[in-house]
Amino acid sequence: MYPYLDQAIADLPPAARFLTGAMRQWVVSMQQGACASRQMLPLFGGGKMLSGLQPFLRMMGILNRYGLSHLHFGKVTCQFTHEDEAMLLGMLELQSVGAPVQNLAEALVDEDYVPHLMQSIAELSHALQAAGLGFAMQDATTRRVIGHV
Repeated sequence: MYPYLDQAIADLPPAARFLTGAMRQWVVSMQQGACASRQMLPLFGGGKMLSGLQPFLRMMGILNRYGLSHLHFGKVTCQFTHEDEAMLLGMLELQSVGAPVQNLAEALVDEDYVPHLMQSIAELSHALQAAGLGFAMQDATTRRVIGHV
């Protein structure tokens, strides 16, 4: 479940790199009391990920407000992934290949919000796939070895 734990951001597959940066930027927005939607728009709207913005914001909002525990994210400048980031990346990767994630969602948020979290994750996963952002760690390793990263 934790293939992303303590991994160098530069070595992550495209979807994981994108999401790690987005999660960290969302945290900064919340800490500053800024409008997360407005702050995240350049990141999502500057590429093919605009359709993933609202599902991402819902996912993070649900985790923040209805989470069963406080999640910790790295600073924007940190070059390695942290445990909670790795857990969420693993969950999103599982969703991207059609693996069940309900048990994971149930461990993260109040039971009333599990369906909402799962819907957000499904929509975000779909947006990542539509944008051509892959998840598999072996894909990133292969591209790095042949010089395409």
